[in-house]
Parts: sequence; structure tokens; C-alpha cells
Amino acid sequence: MPLRKSGIEDRGLSMTRWTRPNARLALAAWVFASTASVLLAFLIVRMLVDPAGGKANPVVSSVVGVAGIGLLLPLAQWGILRQFLPKSHHWIVASLAGVSLGLAIDLALSPLGVYPIQALSTLGASIAFGIVVGTAQWMYLRRYLPHAILWIVASALGWGLMTVTTGMVVEGLLEQFLFGLIPALSTGLALVYFMHISYRGTIDGREVAA
Repeated sequence: MPLRKSGIEDRGLSMTRWTRPNARLALAAWVFASTASVLLAFLIVRMLVDPAGGKANPVVSSVVGVAGIGLLLPLAQWGILRQFLPKSHHWIVASLAGVSLGLAIDLALSPLGVYPIQALSTLGASIAFGIVVGTAQWMYLRRYLPHAILWIVASALGWGLMTVTTGMVVEGLLEQFLFGLIPALSTGLALVYFMHISYRGTIDGREVAA
């Protein structure tokens, strides 16, 4: 049975909220779609980037990665967000911009060893990536979701934990799976939280205090 929606005007912006959100279904769909799209992006990188001397050019790999992860990941997530947020195509634009800028920062930080320990350089770059991507996405989400600033925290936490779990090199299938899974879990839980407080603030199509 499809979920019923109600349109709500808030600060002059048209909002669409679930009146009966299924949080577990939304979380499962978000995690599955996000992880699958990242695995597909890695497959595309492997098919298109032929490593010379056993090591792929990081610039070429990054360009292909932006085209893969920067498009496939937000497209997969858009398929879920479009069900309850208006103008959800803006999510794709914001995410692509965030991934592009975040990857540029990641490439700039990692080789420089700006932290005392090299592993922390990779961790710092990953957290910076999560903050940049999360901020770009927050600029869209803040128009429609309460406490949307938490999305930046969830994004930074997810990408940081991903690096701690997988290490500095993401090569094997397990590492690639975790690369998609951990950030998806972190942001998916944040999405469920937003759905919960939005639902609490909506009774019979009328907005009330959460």
C-alpha cells in the first residue's frame, strides 16, 4: 500500500512529508541503493582505467570515480528522496558538486602528509571529503528538513569510519563494499531520524510541534 503524502507550506516553501513513514524500509532501500551504486562505480573504474605497471594513474582514476560515484550514487539516492522531498533533482546537482570538490580536496591533502602520521592524513582527507559532500547536500536538505545540519555530521562520520575500517587502500571487493556501506548506514540513519521528527510534527496533515 503506497504511503499517503501531505503537502505542507513552511516558510513559503512547498514541503512533502510522509504521514506514515516506514523507517526500516527507507533505511534498507537507502543502504542497498547507495552500496550497489558504489560497487557499480568501482566496476566502471576497473573497466575503464587500465593500470600501467600495476598502478593506475590517480588523476585518471579520480576523474572516472567522479563520473561514477558522483553520478551513480546521487542518482540511486534520488530514487528514494524523490518520494517525499520536492525538487529532489537538486540533490543530484548538489551531490555531484560536493563529490567533485571533495575529491579535489582529498587528492590535495593525501599526498602532502599534512598530519604527523600518514594514516591520519588519509583519515583527515576522508573526513574533509565527508564534510564537503555533506555541506553541499545540506544546502538542499535545509530547505525542507528540520535539524538538517546533522546531515553534515553524519556524512563526515560515515566517510571517516569508512577509512578507519577499510584502511588507506580500497582495492578488494570487501573494501569496496564497505566503502559504499558505511557512509550509507551513517547517512541512512540520519535520514530515518529526519523522517521520524517530520512525522511527529505532522498529524492529520497539520503541522504541530515535534
